[in-house]
Amino acid sequence: TRVDAVLGCTAITQEICSCLYLVSVFSGLSQRALQPWLLLSVTALYAVLGYCRNKPGLSVVQMSVLSVVLCGALCSVVQSLTASVATDTVYACTTLLLLLHVALHDYGHEAIIANETLSHNVGVFACVCLASRLTEYWQVFAFTVTTIAVFARHDSKELGQSAAATVLETVAVLCVTVAAVLMFVPALLPLLCLGVSVANVALPLLYVHLQCHRQSIYGPWDEAHIESR
Repeated sequence: TRVDAVLGCTAITQEICSCLYLVSVFSGLSQRALQPWLLLSVTALYAVLGYCRNKPGLSVVQMSVLSVVLCGALCSVVQSLTASVATDTVYACTTLLLLLHVALHDYGHEAIIANETLSHNVGVFACVCLASRLTEYWQVFAFTVTTIAVFARHDSKELGQSAAATVLETVAVLCVTVAAVLMFVPALLPLLCLGVSVANVALPLLYVHLQCHRQSIYGPWDEAHIESR
């Protein structure tokens, strides 16, 4: 049904919003319109809410603490990572990497192209490229920690959640992204609207429309069914 198709596309909407949220946060930090301590506070609140909701094991908490410590230790390296690369080149590379991240992400359905590990690594690397263009240590640290928190939410996301919870989560992510885009980089608003429209309107309608063209062809080439004894 159309409702099921729309619900299935909410994961795509969340991924698009996550990428544009991080780009907006980077823009706010680079323009000094967003203070690193405020971003860290919001990220910490997000992490606490996620912990209370999913209640991950001790290993997840330890890995989170280790990630924050590593971010603090490697920020100086990240800050000078692309010092010899032109800014336009970094932005173009980041755009392509984020598009690849969205394309490779595992949305919970069997697909040959889906590769969650590669998608996660590509997304983090794209944001590391952005972080390298920031000028202050605390800006780099806050943005890197936020990046890890946003992309790591899929690892602790509760499976089998209800449709209402999925819709509420998607609406919350969308509202936060719209607010960040309007505050820091309004030029991205048309891109956000286009992405959400395609993910939640065009793709579900196309999927439902193509169902009438499905055909089951039978013949001597049918796959053999092995009967278990």
